[in-house]
This record gives sequence, C-alpha cells and structure tokens, in this order.
Amino acid sequence: MRLAACTALAVLLTTFLVAPLRAQTLPEPVNQISASEIPGDFNAAILEAAEGRALFFDGDYAGSMTLLRPLADAGNPMAQNIVGLALTEPSGAYAPYDAAEGFRYLSEAAAQGFAPAMYNLGVVHDEEHDGIAPDPEQSFAWYLAAAELGYAPSYYSIGYALVYGYGVAENYAEARVWLERALDGDDRADALILFGDLAYLGLGQDIDYAQSLEFYLEAAALGQAEAAYYAGYQYSWGIGVPVDRAAAHSLLEQAVAGDVLLARAYLALTLRDGDEGRAP
Repeated sequence: MRLAACTALAVLLTTFLVAPLRAQTLPEPVNQISASEIPGDFNAAILEAAEGRALFFDGDYAGSMTLLRPLADAGNPMAQNIVGLALTEPSGAYAPYDAAEGFRYLSEAAAQGFAPAMYNLGVVHDEEHDGIAPDPEQSFAWYLAAAELGYAPSYYSIGYALVYGYGVAENYAEARVWLERALDGDDRADALILFGDLAYLGLGQDIDYAQSLEFYLEAAALGQAEAAYYAGYQYSWGIGVPVDRAAAHSLLEQAVAGDVLLARAYLALTLRDGDEGRAP
C-alpha cells in the first residue's frame, strides 16, 4: 500500500516537473513604477496626477479616486491607468468594481501611447471579468505593444507567452530574446525559471538537465520558491546531478516556506519513508 502511494505521487511529481505549465503570476493591481521608467513624454500628466497617485500608494484609495477620477475624465493617462486598474479589481478593494469602466479608462490611456496602461490591459485581459472573458490574444498584443515602447515589465510576460503558446504561436528563439531582456529587471527570477524550463524540457534546444538546474538554483537564490522546488526535485532524483539529499531537503524546505504545495507533499513523503520513497 505504501509503495503504491509512493509510486502514484512520484508519477504526479514527475509529470508536474516535466510539464511545468504554471499559471502566470500577475502583478499587483497597480504597479509602483517610477516616472523615469515610463517611456514617452508624460511628465506633465505624471506631475498632475502625482498627489492622487501618492494617496493611492499610501492606502487612501477613496481620497485617491476623488483626485484622480476627474483627471482621468479629462484625459490624463496616468490617472486613467490607476483608475482603470482600481475599477477592474474584482474585490472592490480600491473602488467599486466596474470592469467595463475600468477597461474604458485603460483603453483611453493606451490610445495615448501610455505604456503602463498597455501593459495593464494585458493583465486584465488575462483575467475573467463581468461580461468580459479572458482573451489571451489581446493580452499578448498589449504586452507586446508596451514592450515595443521599451516598457520593461512586459518583457517576461511576452517570453512566457512565447514559451507556452499563450495567445500566440510558440516561438522559443523569440522567447529567449525577450527573456534575456527580462533578466535585467525585477522579473529576473521568473525569467530564470523559464530558461530552466527550456533546458529541462528541451524546448528549442537539446535537453540539458545540468543547465536547467543551474537556472533553477540561481532563481532559488533570489527567493523564488517554485525554482527551489524544481532544483530540490532534481537533487532528490539525481536528474543531471548526483543525488544530494541534504541539498534536496534544504531546497524543498525553502519551497515549502514559499507555499509550493507539491513541495510540501513531496518533502513529507521523503521524510516519512526515507530511501524507500525514492525512485531507483
């Protein structure tokens, strides 16, 4: 009975690692991007909306909306971007939920070439909203539009879509171009995981388990719990590296601390059964 349970879990875990189709981690409802990171000449709009934006990030959402919504209605793209995202937050934490109005504000800002709004249209098209179904093709198109303007938060999203065919045909060579750019920004750890996936699965390259482990370990060192699970799994099973139970357990514990559920199940199994719970 115990052997059957171990075998079933091993199959589940192996399948998960071999096909790590993760749901994309979406950003917070409003991104704290500095004015200097926004491509284009929007200094006047940013300055005009600065007080309302500051209130928002201080947690005074009602006061922020009082200042920003009139500016948004007057065409200020920074205000439109924040109001649009506040209205498309389903929990209503920032403003009463109104997806149609939120999409309208974001679309108006995007039409002015405001890259953060383009990116955030990509985000909300990833989600299901009242009367608005997820649209991966629209999501990718908006991420790409923002990235082509030089908006760095889009780079990882484009790489992810191109690796897993989300709203666009898979193109591993093109994905690498965008992921290389993402390595220089806040999405470095997530980009490293995708490079690890490419090597582990042999997507657009030969399978290279040693290389995948290198990428996963670097991402884990940056605090990415999911990468710690993958690296721990490789150490545990001796995939591309000699079995190292101490390294495996340390990495799996990091993954558990980061709420990776499969890591919790696998670590519990190995601690309970020792060598008997492992693949030969």
